Amino acid sequence: EVIIGTLLSVRTLGNSIGAFSAIFLVQNFGTKRALYASFSAMLVCGLVFTNITILPIMQAASFLFGVSQAIFVVVQAPFYKKYSDDKTVVGVFSASFVLNNIAMFAGSFLFGNNLTLFGKFSDIFASFGGLVFGSKMVLNISFLLLAVNLIALSKIEFDIELNNHSRGRGGIKEYLAVLNRDSVLYMIKTALIGLGAGLIVPFFSVYIKHSLNTTDSVVGSIMAFAQFGTVLGGLLTPKLSRRFGRVKFVLICQLMSIPFLISISFPQGAFIMAISFFFRNSLMNMANPVLQSMAMDLVEEKHRTIMS
Repeated sequence: EVIIGTLLSVRTLGNSIGAFSAIFLVQNFGTKRALYASFSAMLVCGLVFTNITILPIMQAASFLFGVSQAIFVVVQAPFYKKYSDDKTVVGVFSASFVLNNIAMFAGSFLFGNNLTLFGKFSDIFASFGGLVFGSKMVLNISFLLLAVNLIALSKIEFDIELNNHSRGRGGIKEYLAVLNRDSVLYMIKTALIGLGAGLIVPFFSVYIKHSLNTTDSVVGSIMAFAQFGTVLGGLLTPKLSRRFGRVKFVLICQLMSIPFLISISFPQGAFIMAISFFFRNSLMNMANPVLQSMAMDLVEEKHRTIMS
């Protein structure tokens, strides 16, 4: 658990540092080149992380993976906002959110459940070289899927850039320019949510396995089930946010998720654990598309990448 926590922590640190470098790459090299660099570096770092199991190298690869990942994450929200309008923006963010979680559901279920052909890959490879070899092979396949992003990116024509001001360094003055009362309050909320998530979310799978004393297959099934709930929640997001208003919708979802989060900490069977995890994931995460679209409305268009 200590090694897992360390590797996840350095990746998150990489996310933070990479977020600051993203603006420099976008301004000086353009959005498309920045995304090419992001996906390519993630692919290389993932393969290094998987195949060179020397802890300092794994830590470095995890850190650089986080740096690269942040570039894509930062560019995503301004890109969606740029190519949508007031009527479609929540739908665009929600569609991306739903598709992302469908993919995560598929990954958790197909690779984490022995009922499927992909889930058996680990066992098949393990029969040739042991459990570690089997896990490595499955992880290599997963990281190689990042190459699909490069193919998809080559088909996108960026007829507009996300920053319409001159090239620069993304200096401190530009970051100060996004600060106003509402944006600062939004960032404080984001930081507090991140603090709580960082303490618990990365260890959900470890906790489930130990608290239920169960197999990887059961853990993968519970994680996939929870991801499926997030997909359903994301589909409802545009309609519910229009009905209740964006701010009230976010508050309702995130407050309702807290009892389910607390219930996960109590001893219980796999079925109740899965139900609690399902509703916690669904309620907490379905507000994310709305939160992302709101963030883009808090600053001028030219500062959206910096805000992100």
